[in-house]
Amino acid sequence: MSATEWNNLSSGLLGAVIGAVIGSLAGFVGSMFLNWRIDRSKCRAAGRALLAEIIRNFQALAYVGEHRPAGYSENVLKAQLPLVAKLLSWRELQTVLEPYLLAAEPLYGFSVAEDLREKTREYQFAGNHAVNYEGNAQQVLKKCQEELAKVREKFARAAEVLRHSVLDRQESRDFSELPMGSNGGKSNGKSTSSV
Repeated sequence: MSATEWNNLSSGLLGAVIGAVIGSLAGFVGSMFLNWRIDRSKCRAAGRALLAEIIRNFQALAYVGEHRPAGYSENVLKAQLPLVAKLLSWRELQTVLEPYLLAAEPLYGFSVAEDLREKTREYQFAGNHAVNYEGNAQQVLKKCQEELAKVREKFARAAEVLRHSVLDRQESRDFSELPMGSNGGKSNGKSTSSV
């Protein structure tokens, strides 16, 4: 093989190897970017679902009476937490989780109050009218209502955190018009209604 043929062969092989490396690298980077965008899209969708649940919980806690608030849920949080956690810093994640953690005890209190009332009914049905746990039940309910009012404020803060992470500008402006938007659920002194 002559030197010219060897140069042509080696430059052709070198060009093919360099082209393959560049093509592989471009394919790898493109695929990584596409996977990142898909993952980011899934995380934002999970965050938007959690934001909807937070709004619903905020509204459910506005009408706390003598029973566990209807409509309160933790289902989206439980299902989407791993994806939402990818979007948020540690401090933001704590802010989003805080109302859920703080709500657990007062929500359980509704069961305790109902148990106390059931004991009163059982004693009275048995003819013992001297035993009455209604006062205790009322104390438990009052404490639950006070605590859930604080939790409601925490849900408003959690919604603000998620708002900045998962909504685009127009959606963020629309969010400000919701009963719990930037004004924390207050709109000119009027009571808020459901979304």
